[in-house]
Amino acid sequence: MRELFSYRNRKLKLAGLLILKRALMLSLFLVVGAAQTAFAGITVTPTTWNVIGLDSNNVNSGPDTFQAGARVCNTGGAAITNVIGDFIWDSTNSFINLSGASTLTVSSLNAGACVDLYYPVVVTRSASAYNATRRYHVSVRADGLSSVSTPMPRELYVEKIISQNRNSVTSISGPTTVYVGQTYTYTVNASTATQGYEQLEAFLNLPNIIFQVLSISTTYSSPAGATNDKFYADACGWDNNPLSGTYRSCIGPANYSGGKAGGTVSTTYTVKILSTGTTTASA
Repeated sequence: MRELFSYRNRKLKLAGLLILKRALMLSLFLVVGAAQTAFAGITVTPTTWNVIGLDSNNVNSGPDTFQAGARVCNTGGAAITNVIGDFIWDSTNSFINLSGASTLTVSSLNAGACVDLYYPVVVTRSASAYNATRRYHVSVRADGLSSVSTPMPRELYVEKIISQNRNSVTSISGPTTVYVGQTYTYTVNASTATQGYEQLEAFLNLPNIIFQVLSISTTYSSPAGATNDKFYADACGWDNNPLSGTYRSCIGPANYSGGKAGGTVSTTYTVKILSTGTTTASA
């Protein structure tokens, strides 16, 4: 009788250990799943040049609106929702202002995916605007994640633009009538001096209230076969930290062979229409 009781007792103990082992395995699985969620995150980096400007001879000639952009990437293993990017001024200057929305929202961003946010900045057409600066950053947040920001301090600097006949926008192509919710492409063809430049922007000004830029694809003839997923080519490795002793100069490393990009330039924008309105898309 004692042996039978002992045997049954051992069976109960073994069964209890087996149940406990399964419970531990389940607990471990739940902890690992929680850890994957905890490692979700976002990064945000600038995608445009810090130099903007007005024509050096006539402030009423040439461009006065420039795109300030940042790239948001989902570095986690799962999609994130309600991605919000805020353009925030860190100083004041009446000559440099936004001309569109300061807050942009992306409903969701898949794991490993990136999206660009663009904010049009307008320079007041006044000679007093030359050499003006205004500091800013872009702060991004999403559901369940802490906010992150582009590097600080950073600023926009109003340079004197020197017009040259060898630089030109040769064509802009794309639909003139579009519909809310649909996706379209626009292409800007431009040219520079044969070898290009250490810093180059050839872009289409799209109001961020009407257009959401989904992607950009750029090709250059110099260096041969060069491409870009932005309209800004930081060919030489630019120092845009206003606290640096080499601010607004090339410090490397070069991002394109020879430290220059340009020649024949073709940029294709894929955009989504966000709202109704009438606008002129200038390059």
